[in-house]
Amino acid sequence: MDTLLKDDDLFYYLQSKKIYLVSSSLLKINIFQEEDCLFIELHFKINPSGKLLKIKFIDIIEYSFYYKNNFYFYNVAYCKFFKKGNTVYISLDPFDEEETIHKNDQDFILCKNVVGEYVI
Repeated sequence: MDTLLKDDDLFYYLQSKKIYLVSSSLLKINIFQEEDCLFIELHFKINPSGKLLKIKFIDIIEYSFYYKNNFYFYNVAYCKFFKKGNTVYISLDPFDEEETIHKNDQDFILCKNVVGEYVI
């Protein structure tokens, strides 16, 4: 992986390079625990470039994903992804696009830190 960025640096990089999760494809979800810390990795194919972005969510506070086989896995049509205070939040099926956590957001992760790797 060519670019490894953490927290605010990741958000700045994605914004400055105009790398958007909307219209991307989620390829894989990894959930694992190491030394009493839960991690979730989301692997995206960024469209239209086809480049890969792996985002690792660290020290999970809460997460929820739902899947039913009459939907494609997994095209990102809408997305929230922001840092607020000491937490990072992503929803791949948000109720709205405001930078707030909404009780009706779906497919979400709330965590303490995030690291991204982007294949250039």
